[in-house]
Amino acid sequence: MESRTVLVGLLLGRAVAVAPEPPQANLTEIQEVVERLALAPMSTDFHETTAAVRRRIDRSMARPAPDPVADAVPADQACSRMHSVDTNRSHPLEDLVHWRGELPELLQAVRQRQAPSLVVFDRSHVVAALEKTISGLVTLDQLSAWAQSVHFEDEVNIDEAHEDVLTQFLYEVSTPELFGPVTTETRERWLHLMRMSQKAADEA
Repeated sequence: MESRTVLVGLLLGRAVAVAPEPPQANLTEIQEVVERLALAPMSTDFHETTAAVRRRIDRSMARPAPDPVADAVPADQACSRMHSVDTNRSHPLEDLVHWRGELPELLQAVRQRQAPSLVVFDRSHVVAALEKTISGLVTLDQLSAWAQSVHFEDEVNIDEAHEDVLTQFLYEVSTPELFGPVTTETRERWLHLMRMSQKAADEA
């Protein structure tokens, strides 16, 4: 699943979800998939995209592996960063997962944040986002774009207790190229699944 997520990111020309630089094992599997795609009887545009992906994979595999010692953050700098997170009243990633505002502005704030921060993505975020489409605050296309944004943020952690269903939601809704456009039926299905999951947890 992780390798295929990396492949989707490369095909869409966006940041890779699982790491700033995909692990070599993932890239090896992706390379094999792309090589098979290159032999498929598809359109010229498809093969041009495939060729571009192969070039990006080749460049990534040619980079030296990261040095964990060299990349380590000194303790004094780590403490300083933690302090800045605690005292910073702006939490762009939290605003993103809660979808507080317009998506372009939220993404810009995330890109411009100075300190690292981790947030946990859970079912309540999904339900709130789905309900936004019902109330007309956002469109289904915007829902797909939001899911994609959340999915491709490295510092957004998935709630481990419901990781499978949340990951599947992000993967399906963020990639209409693979699963088809997000429709009202898609929304109602996921809203039902999330609410039933919450109800079951409350009754447990």
